[in-house]
Amino acid sequence: MGEGGVSDELKSLYMKEELDDPADEIRTILPSEIPGGSIHVLVVVPKLRVENDHDWLSIVRGLHRGVVEYNEASAYLPHKLSKSFSNAAVGQMEMERLKKNQLLIDFAPIENGEAFWSEETQMLADAITDEAVFNAFVTPYFNAILDVYGLVLVNSAKCGWLSESTPVTKNADITPNGFATHRGMYRGKPEPKDRVQRPSGFRFGVAEEDLFDCLILFESKIKIDNSGIGQVVRYLENLCPKESASAILFDCRSFWLIRSERAVFTEIQRARWTTKGSKSLFENFIHGNISHLAARLSLACLHWHVNVAEGDAFLGRGAYGRVFKVTGRGGEDFALKIVEKCSVGRLYREEKALATAQRTGLTISPVRKLFETLKARRYCCLQLGNLCLNQWNDSKC
Repeated sequence: MGEGGVSDELKSLYMKEELDDPADEIRTILPSEIPGGSIHVLVVVPKLRVENDHDWLSIVRGLHRGVVEYNEASAYLPHKLSKSFSNAAVGQMEMERLKKNQLLIDFAPIENGEAFWSEETQMLADAITDEAVFNAFVTPYFNAILDVYGLVLVNSAKCGWLSESTPVTKNADITPNGFATHRGMYRGKPEPKDRVQRPSGFRFGVAEEDLFDCLILFESKIKIDNSGIGQVVRYLENLCPKESASAILFDCRSFWLIRSERAVFTEIQRARWTTKGSKSLFENFIHGNISHLAARLSLACLHWHVNVAEGDAFLGRGAYGRVFKVTGRGGEDFALKIVEKCSVGRLYREEKALATAQRTGLTISPVRKLFETLKARRYCCLQLGNLCLNQWNDSKC
């Protein structure tokens, strides 16, 4: 991809309509809040037609029962009751639960489908006995797929960044092998001095804590066992304890695609590297787990013709929105803010306040008009996000 480029696969994320909320939600931004006086009415159309209050209450009660039952079930999973279990014990219990509930799926070959790699490549993988060497071997294959979706693979096996406790102590940090994310959503680190020969294109770093919801975890083993599965359980418990998350556990012969909700595995799909159709299975998993924020950041950079400062782009988050450092074609540095749909009005007010205060010379200055990253296919759909591009000047901030 060229400067600011983004693939058709990534753009397709913005053609998805998100109408998952069964209730109406209407928000109006007053003309006084918007440059030019336009009025934006954001509406979500309900999927279900509610005939009367009784039907509506029944739906609400049903949803509430489902949440209560889910919380009760997840609270009594053995690995969530005690931290005293070993990784192997946690993995064994998790495998038993997944098999019992038919949540462990073996991928069936697809006739004429493309394998992730060939039988000849598999022979090379089988000869590897060191985990770091295997990571060096498989990373170029991952990079080729991730690049299509605007993501990069960051190796983090030597960098403790995921904490098992609060407050964070050095001894509490755990080290997943790596993660996939946007190139502007990690903190770069130098290459470890471990004498492992690696091809070009390797990245080393740690995840940004405020962007844990924007990554796909990668964990490698020479051979997957219960201990490795339990290890991923621990990682996801600390990565996204109250949200959905995804991970890829892999060894020399196979890969396991893991989805979780509130640190509970909801499905594992596993396949061998040489199985026909395994490449598209892997690609579809990546595509389906790209965070909306990562996709918005890519499209925003494409729109403004700017690039993120890879490995050092994330500037933080405030009361709302997340801010990234980007560079224009002329070498100018800017701060790019992306906010969620619920904060559109606040963003307009911020732009107005900054424009008013510009003459004081004491604030950053807006340099572009607000840009909506999504135009929905129907006017009744929610606009998923807006951003504003502000001049960034370290001497004034």
